[in-house]
Amino acid sequence: MAADARAFSPYQKFPTDEESVVVTQVFPVINEFVTFTCEFDGHQHAYDLQIEDIHTAKELARILNECVGKTLDAFGAVPLEY
Repeated sequence: MAADARAFSPYQKFPTDEESVVVTQVFPVINEFVTFTCEFDGHQHAYDLQIEDIHTAKELARILNECVGKTLDAFGAVPLEY
């Protein structure tokens, strides 16, 4: 039997509702990349965002860190200050 190379199982829901996606971890900014994980429907999902500059990336990561344990929707309500 061949191994399944898909990233998601055919029955796994993909996170589309920001109100149900919970931020679980934010990793240190590398260059202009912000990497974080969220949990949705019992599964972890990784996000890797490339931001225009490192200063904005660090500010975004700082705010995301404040949202760990909260929904991704809560992050959208926080203004960027730079």
